[in-house]
Amino acid sequence: MAIVQDTFLIPDDIDTGLATGLYCRIGSVVRYALGLNKGRIVKHLKLIDMKGAEQEQGVGSQALHFVKQRRLQRNS
Repeated sequence: MAIVQDTFLIPDDIDTGLATGLYCRIGSVVRYALGLNKGRIVKHLKLIDMKGAEQEQGVGSQALHFVKQRRLQRNS
């Protein structure tokens, strides 16, 4: 059996609703957990491609490393 972990983009308003218990998430579907709308779909979450995010993070860390090296050279 394979284990798959997906990464979703969760907007701030949905995250607040999940944290307060107003919403519940099952997979990529967010539903009302309370009230008259209980069970109704609030939002379908979008998957995030982590390969692109990892590449961007790599570029950012390379730039930060370059800046740190330049500061050390100036101070020497």
